Order: sequence, then C-alpha cells, then structure tokens
Amino acid sequence: MIIDTHHPQTGVVLKGHILLLPETRGSGGTPGGIAEAVRLQTGPLGIIMTTPDINLAVGTQVAAALYGRACPVIVVTPADYDRLTRCAELTIMRDGTVAG
Repeated sequence: MIIDTHHPQTGVVLKGHILLLPETRGSGGTPGGIAEAVRLQTGPLGIIMTTPDINLAVGTQVAAALYGRACPVIVVTPADYDRLTRCAELTIMRDGTVAG
C-alpha cells in the first residue's frame, strides 16, 4: 500500500500489480520493507523504473534467496517508461523484457 501522505495515490494497494515509478525517495529501510512485502505477498509483482535503486534490488534479492519469492526490478529508458505508463496491462517476462 502506498503510505506517503503527499502521494496522489495514497492508500492504493500494490498487491498483484506491477509498480511503475521513475525513481525512489527512500531510506535505508527499503530493503527490509520490500523483502517483507514480497515474503507476505502484499507487495507488487514487479517494479519498473528509470533510475536503478540498490535498496530495491537488495530487498528483492533477499526475498528471492530467503523466501523463494520473486519480484523483478527492471530498469528501462525514460522513453520506454513513458510508453509503458500508457499501457492498460503489463507483463514482465522471465528474461526481463516487458510486454505491454
């Protein structure tokens, strides 16, 4: 769930969705938070962004290693990101490509 009170989508549940965000604003607690959300299956199915984020990558890798649960983090170009934001449905393929 988006809990940032300044975010226009506050309260939106991320479970079962692919999260599109250009970049993160975050803290060092992100790896544990994303790993726990993936473990509990309350987090997104995958994350697509334009700027790599080590904290998200570490958290999703921890979830994969400890809990056997995947949440791919994909970095795309700004042009691809803009195109993907207009898609009604997205799928992250096993090879990391995004179909939409």
